[in-house]
Amino acid sequence: MKKSILLLIVSLYFNLAHSQIKEIKMFGSSLHIYGTNGQQTGNYMLQNNDEKFLGHNSQYFVIKKLNILMVYNNKGFENNNKPISLANGNEFVKITEKSIWIKNNNTIYYYDFNGSILSNYRE
Repeated sequence: MKKSILLLIVSLYFNLAHSQIKEIKMFGSSLHIYGTNGQQTGNYMLQNNDEKFLGHNSQYFVIKKLNILMVYNNKGFENNNKPISLANGNEFVKITEKSIWIKNNNTIYYYDFNGSILSNYRE
């Protein structure tokens, strides 16, 4: 009996801690993050007019702050160790389940969700 209760508690914790993003709704300057179960998992407040929500996948969402791109998790906490530069002609293209696409001229660069460029990578 004790083992089944412990197993239930651990599974509930695991499901809440690793819930996926189903949608993000914007109310004014506040982003409300909803999981696949329909409950709100987190939120993020855009700090000023220089911040812009660009998109999300099932685990992360991206915010443009001036000339950098920041990655946040489903709770609204910063995820990347180093920001992705959008200076010198770099433009955000999209976020997929596997990478973030940044275009410079006719070349697309792929980044992981920690902000590191992925070499020899195509999607």
